[in-house]
Amino acid sequence: VQLKLAPLGVNRSFQPYLLGGGGLIVGKENTDIVLSYGNYVDPYYVEESKTAFGYVVGAGVDIALSRQLGLTFSGKYHSIKFGSDLAGISDYSGTSAAVGLMYFIQNKKQHSEPWRRP
Repeated sequence: VQLKLAPLGVNRSFQPYLLGGGGLIVGKENTDIVLSYGNYVDPYYVEESKTAFGYVVGAGVDIALSRQLGLTFSGKYHSIKFGSDLAGISDYSGTSAAVGLMYFIQNKKQHSEPWRRP
């Protein structure tokens, strides 16, 4: 779950925002290893899963290109730490950056203040 806050308000053509959230993360490891000793083949299969609570914090900006199209840019830090190793690693934390194209289903100018219409 993530929450996006726009401190300068909404319905702007340039809208910076902060975001934060968290949730339950499930990690799963499946490894199929075959060891060979001459004519003897020893199959070894590992299946393991772990769960952890993680969080995300970040910031970004939405830029309206027209009434129907916009761009979004964001950067996030994800904290994912399992109590013990999963596939040899216990800390999967890291950063991400994203660029996206937005399509507004409703016209922002017409539907931004419906209570003012007669």
